[in-house]
Amino acid sequence: MNRIDMTRKYIQSKASGWLIEHLEGVAEAAAELARRRGLDPELAEIAGLLHDIARAYDPFVSKHGPRGAEYARQWLESTARFTPQEVDQICRAITYHSKKRLIHSPFDEVLKDGDVYDHVVNGLFLDKDQARIETLSEELG
Repeated sequence: MNRIDMTRKYIQSKASGWLIEHLEGVAEAAAELARRRGLDPELAEIAGLLHDIARAYDPFVSKHGPRGAEYARQWLESTARFTPQEVDQICRAITYHSKKRLIHSPFDEVLKDGDVYDHVVNGLFLDKDQARIETLSEELG
């Protein structure tokens, strides 16, 4: 089983309904944005699948990015299929994905933009996302 399918199976064992749909949507968008930006689409897709995993454990969790990164790190390391650098890259992006007004690494930005893209596609417009929505619209044409 490849790493994306393995991650998908994991999230399906923890999440349900709307959350799985959101995770899948963000994963797809993040992978496409990573391809366009010359980054690793596989890791971007995996980060998208895991980015809100804390909400699967507690829908009302505060600071779900850092908490989700903890869950993701535990799972990623338990698989023994990811390098320490890949684990760090994915978990950093998950930690910062809610910090939409700040700029972090290019990989972190792919996850943030994938999250915003899925919000827009599903009719969720957040004021904090406005600048990203405009930039994404220009990028995607």
